[in-house]
Amino acid sequence: MTGGANIGSWEDRSTRGTQLRYKEIKEYHDAISDIYEFKEAFHKINFRYYVEPTGPLCAGLKMIDVSNSTNTWPM
Repeated sequence: MTGGANIGSWEDRSTRGTQLRYKEIKEYHDAISDIYEFKEAFHKINFRYYVEPTGPLCAGLKMIDVSNSTNTWPM
């Protein structure tokens, strides 16, 4: 999985904070549901591992840059 589960602690309990929290949780579950549907489509395959980053990965063209100090090392 290339997207991290960026569901942190819920500190801002205002209306806007609640809306942003809902968005974080919904995006996470949408990503997980894709994996679940994939597993259901290929139910004869034994999926042993699920790898998910603990933090956000670099985006866009920064993925192409493979210098060790900027992108590759944290990942």
